Amino acid sequence: MSDNNINSILDSIDEVVLNSTKIPILNKSLLDEEKLINLIDTLRQNLPESIEQAEKIVANKDKILEEASSRAKEIEISAQERAKILLDNNEIIKKANIEANKIINEANREFNEKQKQAINYADSVLEVLENKLSLSLEIIKKCKDEISKGIT
Repeated sequence: MSDNNINSILDSIDEVVLNSTKIPILNKSLLDEEKLINLIDTLRQNLPESIEQAEKIVANKDKILEEASSRAKEIEISAQERAKILLDNNEIIKKANIEANKIINEANREFNEKQKQAINYADSVLEVLENKLSLSLEIIKKCKDEISKGIT
């Protein structure tokens, strides 16, 4: 039975009491005993059903709260696992970046070293060439001088 039926029965009891015949001197009322007893019996019959419904609602509420709590724990565990994966991925990315920077630095160092070697090699080749050209120029000057001496 719903709360409306119980409230309706209680309203009927109120009505019986309020509409009863009053005895002003005694400040008492004459009640319709049969009507009142019938209403109280009906109320007694309906109360257990209402109490049972309330218990079901409370039990259902507890079940819903348990399910919600369980789901919240699942979500929390899932979020923690996802966060761990993201942190692990972040660590992998950091390590990869560190390794990439090491490789880039090593490549730059090797490039600078090879560049120095190439400059030193070019310098030594040019120096040898300069020496040979200087020697050749001296020989050419001597030959030219001798040719000039032979004409005079």
